[in-house]
Amino acid sequence: MALYGITMKAFGSLLLLVITILTTQEKIPFEVQITGLEDHSGQIILSVFNSAEGFKKEKPYTEFIYQKKIKAGKHVLKPRLPRGHYGMVILDDEDKSHQMNYNAIGIPREGFGFSGYYHKGLKKPKFEDFAFQLNKADTVIHVKMKYMW
Repeated sequence: MALYGITMKAFGSLLLLVITILTTQEKIPFEVQITGLEDHSGQIILSVFNSAEGFKKEKPYTEFIYQKKIKAGKHVLKPRLPRGHYGMVILDDEDKSHQMNYNAIGIPREGFGFSGYYHKGLKKPKFEDFAFQLNKADTVIHVKMKYMW
C-alpha cells in the first residue's frame, strides 16, 4: 500500500533515518591538560559526570582509561564527547584497581583532580564547583592533581 506515492517500507526506512539523525550527537574532541602528576606505570581514569545526581551517586556518564607509563609533570588527554554540561574527575590509579584507595583514617592514597577546580578541603566538592560547558572542539580543560599523603 502506498501513501502519497511512498510505500510503507520506504516510509519506515525514512522515519528510522530521521530518528537516528535526531538522536545521534556528534562527539567533538577537546583537550584535558593535567598538571602535577607523579611518575608510575599505572593508569589515569577520567570519569565524566553530566549531573550532580550522577556525581553524588558516583555513577559517571562515561569513563576514559589511559593505560601507559605516566611521566611526572604535565599530561595531555584528548577525549571526545557530545556537546553538553559536564564535570570531570581524574584518578591517578597507580595500582590499576579502578578505584580510589584510602588509608586507615580515610585519606586518599592516590592522586585526584577535578576539571577547572583545585580541591582544598576534605569534603567532596559540589558538581557545579568543577562543571563546565563543552560547546566547541578547541575547548581546553585544566586539571591540577592533588596528592594528600
